[in-house]
Amino acid sequence: MRFFIWIVLAIALVNCGTAKEVNEDTSETEDNTERRPRPDVDFVKVDGELEKAKNNLNRLFRASDLNCAYVNLKGDTIIPGDAYQMCFADTITYFGAFLTHTNKYVGVNFNNRVLFEIYPYDNGPDYFAEGLFRIVLGEKIGYANEKGEIVIPPKYVCAFPFENGRAKVALECTTTAHGEHTHVNADQWIYINKQGNVVE
Repeated sequence: MRFFIWIVLAIALVNCGTAKEVNEDTSETEDNTERRPRPDVDFVKVDGELEKAKNNLNRLFRASDLNCAYVNLKGDTIIPGDAYQMCFADTITYFGAFLTHTNKYVGVNFNNRVLFEIYPYDNGPDYFAEGLFRIVLGEKIGYANEKGEIVIPPKYVCAFPFENGRAKVALECTTTAHGEHTHVNADQWIYINKQGNVVE
């Protein structure tokens, strides 16, 4: 009888030892899984941006809140941080608005090429109004769209933003400053549509 009890105990001890080893292996594997590097939040964000940018691989991202440096999807600096004194976008898809060191607002594309000068308004670059904003060439004003395409070439001396599908413009006008405000006078105002055609 004692012999039988010793055999049962021996078998139980062998099984416990094996079970312990399996548990140790499992525990070690779980520990290794825990120590494996996890995807960083920034990588997840970049992956998401890569997915969005499949149709436009030239997208630029602002690299720092401290300056106007922009990098591409590979991390290459395309627009150096000291190239402009102020910038107005976190991401550049078609173009971004910048303030130059000579205090002019310009539209710059993803190759760091200046596309046009932007009309200054309200202490900054002109706002979009119905998908268009004013640009300047010399002393003439025209309009560009959200893709940075010039849709109405600069030929007006005075021009207002679009409203209800048309803009008030003049080929000749005078401006007079009254403190922070500017008054615009013209003998003949005309209205144009978004194709630059004169309308009633």
